[in-house]
Amino acid sequence: MDDGRLDRLEQRLEDMDRRSSAMERMLETLLDRSRHAADVIMPIQTRSHLRAAGRENLLAIRSLLDFWADKLADANDDSDAPADQSTRQNIPID
Repeated sequence: MDDGRLDRLEQRLEDMDRRSSAMERMLETLLDRSRHAADVIMPIQTRSHLRAAGRENLLAIRSLLDFWADKLADANDDSDAPADQSTRQNIPID
């Protein structure tokens, strides 16, 4: 590889490093601005309550699904189906 080409490649790498650093600084600035805007629009306490409410909704759905899964399992146990068909099976999903 000739020296001129190597010098041009090194210069290109330095330029890319500078641009990358500038883009990272710009991204940090944008993230700071968006966090500030979110704080102005919706207080931190409100966001915390909304996260907790979302978590509670997921727990409510989970308890409903558990209830019906148990109810269906009990119904299968009471039926005249053979024992191997009334048990739950784990089916791997690829």
